[in-house]
Amino acid sequence: MEILRLNEKSNGEKAICLGLFDSMHQGHLAVFSHTLSLASRMGIIPACFTLTGNVKGGNVYAEEERFRFIQNTGVSSCITAPFSQKLQSLSGEEFLNILVNNHSARAFIIGEDYRYGKNAAWNVTHLNKFAKARGIAVDVLPDVLYGGEKISTGRIKKILLNGEIRTANTLLGRPYSVMGKVMEGRHVGRTMGFPTANLSVSEQTFLKPGVYATACVINGSFYPAITNVGTAPTFGCEKTLIETYIQGFSGDLYGKNLRVYFIDFLREIKTFSSVEELKKQIDQDKITAQTHALEGVKARVLEIEQ
Repeated sequence: MEILRLNEKSNGEKAICLGLFDSMHQGHLAVFSHTLSLASRMGIIPACFTLTGNVKGGNVYAEEERFRFIQNTGVSSCITAPFSQKLQSLSGEEFLNILVNNHSARAFIIGEDYRYGKNAAWNVTHLNKFAKARGIAVDVLPDVLYGGEKISTGRIKKILLNGEIRTANTLLGRPYSVMGKVMEGRHVGRTMGFPTANLSVSEQTFLKPGVYATACVINGSFYPAITNVGTAPTFGCEKTLIETYIQGFSGDLYGKNLRVYFIDFLREIKTFSSVEELKKQIDQDKITAQTHALEGVKARVLEIEQ
């Protein structure tokens, strides 16, 4: 996939879907699928426009992860611009003219609630009027619903914060994942027989504190895992951590990037009266996590990792 800049010229006529695409959920995936189909029928390049940088309210995925999902849709080009005051000051017409003049936009694909331009003042009606005057195609896609309610990034954030991982994964169309670099930890888990990989995550996560059934893929192999998100009160640690015990894996991961897939919420974080009590609970968590990880999730995770 070619990464293009909004204010730089590129070659080839394009069908461009417009959106933030910050969680690349089922609704976003429908927009990308339609873009590929329309571009094929028109014989032009399938492309998207999206923003870079942090947006208000935080991002569901780190930018690197979001672009990985965009690339996996099959679009040939991704046009980007930083989320800045300069961009926000453009009128809707100025923004669209840049896409037409710099990137030869010949079709636009949007969701029905897409807003753009200064103060988000432009909508579907304005786009249709702009495009009709220039002979540009416009396809407006209806909302994708789940449980009778629109799938949206805001909805997914709330669901993640409630610990409803299974529902979030359904709306996303994939297990939610967090990627970070494995850093030196407290080595408490190792002394208990449960060595953990401790992730340093630069982006905000919307995960509810607790213990999760998770999974990892290392060197092409799938591993069930248990991940603690939050503090470790049994050991007096009040710092929020993401610690993952990877079942069946032994090796050095320090300094390497690790992606953790979240499958189900197992339990709240609690203080145990003794280390032995905690070890018994972890043994039970291992059994539960492995069951969850092997229930149809393994194939999907390996598919995403390819």
